[in-house]
Amino acid sequence: MQRPVLTRVFGILILGTLSIGGLLRPAGAQGEGLSSNSLTVVWKRFEDRAGQSQAVEQTLRAFNDSELRALPHKRLASSGGTISQGPLLSSVLETAMKDLSAEARSQIDLVVLHGEAGRHAWIPRALVTRSSLLLAMPDRNSVIPSGSHSRLQAEELPFSTYGLQRVQRVELTNYRERFGSFYLKRRTDPAAVRGEKVFIQNCMACHSQWGKIPSVETDSLVAQLRKHPRNSGYQGLSSKSEKALFSYWAAYRLEQGAQEAPSAIKNSEKR
Repeated sequence: MQRPVLTRVFGILILGTLSIGGLLRPAGAQGEGLSSNSLTVVWKRFEDRAGQSQAVEQTLRAFNDSELRALPHKRLASSGGTISQGPLLSSVLETAMKDLSAEARSQIDLVVLHGEAGRHAWIPRALVTRSSLLLAMPDRNSVIPSGSHSRLQAEELPFSTYGLQRVQRVELTNYRERFGSFYLKRRTDPAAVRGEKVFIQNCMACHSQWGKIPSVETDSLVAQLRKHPRNSGYQGLSSKSEKALFSYWAAYRLEQGAQEAPSAIKNSEKR
């Protein structure tokens, strides 16, 4: 008579052991529900539902350390001279996305790394694809090699924000879906459109985390940029990029109904 009870107890023990081992996961479990010893790659997109944009998240892959070590590795010197070794982030993404359609892959242009203490790194997917950015084992610290840093410097990206400690989650998403309200509706000015890219990839890399976009008059924008602290991730811009950013900010503020000084509008039109 006691055998069914023992069978149920034994079954519970087995299921508990499998769950602890990470072999069983609740349906729909996302990165936060997984062990800190795993690296979770998710695809986050936004869908229009009943006239409202809602985030839809799909877990593509959860890697344990053994699986990460089995991916193509590289041994590189970081900007501080430290030798780091680990899988290339591009290899991690390719493995995670292998079952996605070509159309789905084409929608992903932004990679968001989630590290310890709630820190994030917003990295263009194109940069991940062509650079040697890696996850240094055993802590999975994201590292940009010193050799490629100088070669990529001309791209004017906030490289110092890309180094995170203990990356636990990689989010694949889309710039326009995440920052759509900062895209220009009128796209006839090439300089303003170029400045839009500079703004999205540089300014939003930090300010989106802080939830604060400074309200700066267009006329004083360049002066404010030149006083911007360099230790916050901003590395400075070329004069060409500054002019493009000036054009974008003037156009964006006008679309938002901001009252610009006449000089700002004239200067924007000249650039």
